[in-house]
Amino acid sequence: MRQKFLTLGKLTIIVCTLVAGLPQGDANALDNDVRKIPAMSRSVHKQMQKAQEALSEKEYAKSHAILETLLAQKKINDFERAVAWQLKAMLAFAEDDSADTIEAYEKILTFSNSIPKALEISILYGLSQLYYAEKSYDKALHYAKSWESRADASLTGYKHLKYFANLHYVREEYDLALKYLDKTINLFAQHSTQYVPASWYQMMVSSHWELGNKVKVDQIVQDRLIADPHPRWCRLKAGILIEMGQPKADAIEIARNAAPICADISDTISPVDAGNDTIDKPASGETDSRGETAYLPVKREQPVYPRKAVEEKIEGYVLVELTVLPDGRVDKESIIVLEANPSGYFEKTAVETAATFIYRPKKIDGIPQKVSGVKYRFSFSIAD
Repeated sequence: MRQKFLTLGKLTIIVCTLVAGLPQGDANALDNDVRKIPAMSRSVHKQMQKAQEALSEKEYAKSHAILETLLAQKKINDFERAVAWQLKAMLAFAEDDSADTIEAYEKILTFSNSIPKALEISILYGLSQLYYAEKSYDKALHYAKSWESRADASLTGYKHLKYFANLHYVREEYDLALKYLDKTINLFAQHSTQYVPASWYQMMVSSHWELGNKVKVDQIVQDRLIADPHPRWCRLKAGILIEMGQPKADAIEIARNAAPICADISDTISPVDAGNDTIDKPASGETDSRGETAYLPVKREQPVYPRKAVEEKIEGYVLVELTVLPDGRVDKESIIVLEANPSGYFEKTAVETAATFIYRPKKIDGIPQKVSGVKYRFSFSIAD
């Protein structure tokens, strides 16, 4: 939650941005119906602001104390409790306490009827990744399935599919890993002009190997030597031959003759290790620091509070969706308003502001990617 103070007449305007952190590509799970979200009172907002400021200044004990006092109040509504627990999750993550981070996010889900559905669904995905990082793969799968059953399939990105492939791979469910890898590669090829990352094919090789599909393994390696001539495939071919009983020296010699690029190889890659070495880690950067899977802009301006809303003392929020280009700029034509409450007040300023955002480019194998389905929530409130 960030704020900027604007002075109009005798009113001081607090313009807040509250991100409904969604998986990048990345957050894509809105239900058709819209919940009525309770308002946050000015007094509670001020306490939240103080807790956030203490967190930003790394005064963790002070932030904890403010939030505990706030949560002890019986008069606050469930939305306010959910936001307080969101701050507690951020605090726990800042203190490197994975258990408390998870507990806080699970607590937020107990207030599901009082938070935006987009946020609820993003938390399901985030919890899956948090449990994945803790190697609690059963729990990770539980939340992943909950997210998958709620998410809008038409907006699911290839990064979501690759995460499912990773999850099934570490659970040794290789047939399911292959299912999601195929979907990942197909979707990536449809929406990107870049080459499919070699690591995805390495996991495919490893999965087929574990399932005993040795003919398929050899076929994939041979295809990659043609489509992506690189010594990694030569070393992998030699490793496969060793696993099949060839002496190492013979395996390397055979692999050297497989393609011109292989002529100078001297080491090997086991088909078993090919997948293990390329499993993606949960998202990093600002996403993890918040304990969410949000994709946040690194440069952002605050929206201008509409004069009409000021005069009528109207508060509300706008949730927008946008596409981030490979250079980090926002595709202005891609911005759409998903939710606005109330409608007719804040949509224009939210869209205009979102168009100015700058994001840190997302990269795969060092290559910047276009990211669709990024969501950002603007929250507007007035303080005396």
